[in-house]
Amino acid sequence: MSLGSGSIIDSELDKLQIQKCENVTKVLGIYVGKDKELCELLNWKNKIKKIKTILFFWNKRDLTLPGRATVLTSFIMSRLYYTVTVCPLPEKVKNEIRLIVIKFLWQNKSHLVKYQSVVGTKLEGGLNIPDIFLKMQAFRLKFRKKYLDPECRSILEGAFDYFITKIDNMDLKQDIVYTHLNSKQIKHLPLYYQEMINAYYKIKSNFKIDFQVQHVYNNPLFCNPNITCNGKMLLFEKFIQTGLIRIKDICYDFMPGFFTSNSIDEIIKQKFPDEKTEQIKTAFEKIIRCIPEERKELLKSENPLNVEITPIVKICLDNDREIHLRKQTVTVNVVNTNLIKPESVIDKIERCGTGSVLACVPKFGTSYEVVIQERRFVGEISGDHLSLQGKTCPVNELISVFKIVSIINLSMYVTDKEIIDRFGKMGVEIVSDIKKRKMHSRLTIYDGTRVFKAKLPPTLASIPYSMKFSVNGRETAYYRVIHNNQVKVCSSCFSPTHLYKDCPDFKCFECGLQGHIVKNCPEYKCKACSRLNSE
Repeated sequence: MSLGSGSIIDSELDKLQIQKCENVTKVLGIYVGKDKELCELLNWKNKIKKIKTILFFWNKRDLTLPGRATVLTSFIMSRLYYTVTVCPLPEKVKNEIRLIVIKFLWQNKSHLVKYQSVVGTKLEGGLNIPDIFLKMQAFRLKFRKKYLDPECRSILEGAFDYFITKIDNMDLKQDIVYTHLNSKQIKHLPLYYQEMINAYYKIKSNFKIDFQVQHVYNNPLFCNPNITCNGKMLLFEKFIQTGLIRIKDICYDFMPGFFTSNSIDEIIKQKFPDEKTEQIKTAFEKIIRCIPEERKELLKSENPLNVEITPIVKICLDNDREIHLRKQTVTVNVVNTNLIKPESVIDKIERCGTGSVLACVPKFGTSYEVVIQERRFVGEISGDHLSLQGKTCPVNELISVFKIVSIINLSMYVTDKEIIDRFGKMGVEIVSDIKKRKMHSRLTIYDGTRVFKAKLPPTLASIPYSMKFSVNGRETAYYRVIHNNQVKVCSSCFSPTHLYKDCPDFKCFECGLQGHIVKNCPEYKCKACSRLNSE
């Protein structure tokens, strides 16, 4: 190991096979180095030249519009993905690639459809052509996801931490998810990180952050869209330079509650003795006033000493929240919404002890859709009836937990009790009468299909596609079973991760191995000739 400083002579470089780099060097197909503009030129120039050459030859063919879209998707855009994953995408490169795509698509003629419509999905009337800018944003968001994962740490994430801690000296790190920084604040970051932050802000409105009291304590006071005054985010430099950056910095250490304005005045004056007390107190009161009331309530609920370990920040798409609200919705059939008002429905449901109602929406003049605050209360009133103004009004879930199960071609002499017992062994509760379906052409004759409503236990993802029932008390026969939202599961352990042949509980009785039964076992001896199946 060498100590001190020095230089390597050319003969040693040749011996060690080390390339001496003045401006740029190539690593894994990407040019890196001190000259930013030269790196961008070398990384993108050859790529663009190559796709122009490919499209020149494809232009000689008489392709339909969908055919040209397929060429762009399969042969052109895929060549750029590796580069755009690890390199920033300059504005001029983005525009040049888009221009190449448009010219090839419309054969250098006038554009008949807007570019945004062309790159849209086929359901939206587009050609589903990947857009290089949207792909870049998708790759940046993928890195953002890894950055928030505590189990996935890398040098790239450490470098990102280094840069964002320098933004207005706020030491943000992962708390940047709560902020919304303007272009002036992030312009000094490397372009790659600027792209990542802007991609997150573009879709941030579609995200929902699962807040806990630990996260509230770590929320930044400034550049936070949830802490605003007249729609504008706060930014007090004297507070930041003093170290009062997060909500926990203005809270007591040993008990819930905020510092007094006098305490804040003393803290800031230790570093800025000439700062006016009135200005400090006015700024602090403004900060306290702008913190949302629901977060203040959370801060009162727990001592700061108990929240040192911050759980993982959970971010999910807003449509996940919509699905969750659907599961909290019940339909109350009142026949006529003009006769039974929503106030009566709300009062009746809340008196049943099912918590507060979030929404009550009239539907088609015959029913109300009621959203209940907690999912656990939905099951208590669904399938029941409400008595409203002397009328009995049925209540049903919008997304039902019940399954409509059909057993196809089941022998008529298999009794309902046998069916109940068979499904009961799986934990499935049959909650309705078992009906026998009749033939369409002969309404007095049954076709062997049994239909009923069942409730599956939380541990059971689905009922197997086929189940066996005892016939005449001795033999067993398999019958097809179907129900709504059915998925493939193992018929032995009911796991959705594998089928019966791969089940760890399924083993050959002859050799003890998985994947086959006794009659197909290579170690099984024929009873007639005593030879092995493998011989």
